[in-house]
Amino acid sequence: MRGKPTKEVQPGEVLGRTIFRDDGTVLVTKGTTLSQTMLKRLIQEDILIVYIEDELSEGIEPTNVISDQQLLRGAVEMSKVFKEVKNSMRFTADQKDSRLRYVYDSLHIESLGQFLDEIEKDLFENRDALYQVFNMFSADMYTYKHSVDVAVLAMLIGKELGYSMKDIKMLGFGGLLHDIGKSQIPVEVLNKKDKLTEEEWQLLQKHPEMGYELIKDVISLNGHIKQMVRYHHERNDGSGYPFALMDSELTEFIKIIVVADIFNAIASSRVYREAMTPEKIMEYIHQETVYRLDYKVVNTLLKVVHVYPEGIIVQLSDGRQGIVVESRKGAPTRPLLRDIHTKELIDLSKELTLLIKFVVN
Repeated sequence: MRGKPTKEVQPGEVLGRTIFRDDGTVLVTKGTTLSQTMLKRLIQEDILIVYIEDELSEGIEPTNVISDQQLLRGAVEMSKVFKEVKNSMRFTADQKDSRLRYVYDSLHIESLGQFLDEIEKDLFENRDALYQVFNMFSADMYTYKHSVDVAVLAMLIGKELGYSMKDIKMLGFGGLLHDIGKSQIPVEVLNKKDKLTEEEWQLLQKHPEMGYELIKDVISLNGHIKQMVRYHHERNDGSGYPFALMDSELTEFIKIIVVADIFNAIASSRVYREAMTPEKIMEYIHQETVYRLDYKVVNTLLKVVHVYPEGIIVQLSDGRQGIVVESRKGAPTRPLLRDIHTKELIDLSKELTLLIKFVVN
């Protein structure tokens, strides 16, 4: 099984994993032979990546530290939170107490807490599993899926750094809520395919402060969570927004959310741009680490994510092409490959003179 951009899938190929609608119901079932009509519908639904079964990827099972069902559940829960919180705009200034109560109820804190407890359990039960950021949800679900991705990535980083269970869960809450301010941004701006106007960009840059204003008076949310929401677009060199804070002014909680947010954003496909290729991700993340991101946090992140996911085809420095059979924790650029022609296994953790040049598909 391997992930493939939907626009590159041919009629007659077999779906490897079930695709769900935004409400959690099944759109296309695993094992379905995809027709031209089905593929057209998936593209219309902005399903950008699908898994397929073929001879080339026989025996390969892409892994993830949490299941598709858990991801979907989290994304659906976050869509409810965003949509309900959005309605808080109807309250006037003299209805502050009513608005606060409404926001508190809309955040579904108890339900989100239970979801994070389950994620935390999965992380500790699957200690060597890596996180896969392939986006198989529609574009309309990106903001909600992104919130779940950032939460899981932040929790994985915290676990790897030896954080307590309590602090790992707090990172999860920070990830789930970091973009809650986008609930106050028009959806046509969030999902715009063309370049944003200057006015639209300035509005979008206000979402961290909008998010903070929404939750600042919710006493059941820890202060670190509120800081993660408010400062997740700050950078170590002062080039971030909205306050241009410097390294010494940012807590490690904030730095973790910053890195998780950036990594997931560049590794995810959206309607207005495709995900960066793995080699571009590595180049970008290392460039940003020089001045703008925390080295320890970035280095920890790269130990717990699929940089080259199972099923992806890569070109090697000696001209051979291989399909990734196994991606290993702690060695993001040295996976186990299978030559697509000879079927010979190529272990890049041992073949140290070989390098991955680029992704073929």
